[in-house]
Amino acid sequence: MVEPTVQLLSEVVIRGMEGEEVWSDVADSYVFDAVAAATMYRSKMCAGEWSDQALEEMTDRLMLPLLRPHGG
Repeated sequence: MVEPTVQLLSEVVIRGMEGEEVWSDVADSYVFDAVAAATMYRSKMCAGEWSDQALEEMTDRLMLPLLRPHGG
């Protein structure tokens, strides 16, 4: 579960870097580990199901502030 999640996340972040939507130096293991850990934690605590709203909230509240140069 971890490796596919990290791989997908890295692909998304790299696309964001290419489009200058995220920091150019943000693609490191700490960022990927933090998002993967949050994903796994929430999956366990929410019985493995993610609603569309939950995914949007994780993106808006965790990923965008973490990845964008000025926090969103």
